[in-house]
Amino acid sequence: MIICHSHKFIYVHPPKTAGTAVSVSLGELCGPDDAQIGDWPGAQYAKSGRLKGIGKHATLSALQFPRLSVDLRDYCVVLSVRNPWDRLVSFYHWARVQEFDSPQIIAAQTNDFDGFLSSTVIQSAFYSSPYRKYAANPDLVLRSETLDDDLRQLGQRLSVVIRIPARVNMSERQQDWRPYYSDETAALVAKMCAKDIADYGYSFEGVVL
Repeated sequence: MIICHSHKFIYVHPPKTAGTAVSVSLGELCGPDDAQIGDWPGAQYAKSGRLKGIGKHATLSALQFPRLSVDLRDYCVVLSVRNPWDRLVSFYHWARVQEFDSPQIIAAQTNDFDGFLSSTVIQSAFYSSPYRKYAANPDLVLRSETLDDDLRQLGQRLSVVIRIPARVNMSERQQDWRPYYSDETAALVAKMCAKDIADYGYSFEGVVL
């Protein structure tokens, strides 16, 4: 997450939406009084003060506290999104090589892809955390699929030049997600991520409807 007071925007970063690369670029716009919360160069996790408890993937509602003195009406809220079928493949391959423990990491490291999708912990995570939970009505959406154009649009809105980022934190995987799925597992993701598909028009073929 980034809270940029100098340019009046808040960047909300759901996991595995190309958000780390975006954060690095948007962080270049930040000054010493702005908050970059994460693990990229120049960012930090807030362990004390007004931002204590707000993390890299915090929801917008986490900021709606008087202690932050932030009036959301004064800020451009920016949200990253990604095709759900692509996102699950990316998440699986990323989790397979992590060296820390969490229920989702364990689900990836102890199952093939079908088993990962079928696990209760993964289904629960995606059912309960649609993009609208992170930001229900963002002012601008950065789609992973059209990221360069969307960042240019954001730059025009903020009257700044945003460097188009190289992707970082990428997993080693086949880039076409479709061969990873059977008809049954593709339908499972459609059910798990129904709200994201409805809100942002994604399809299994990748076309934004």
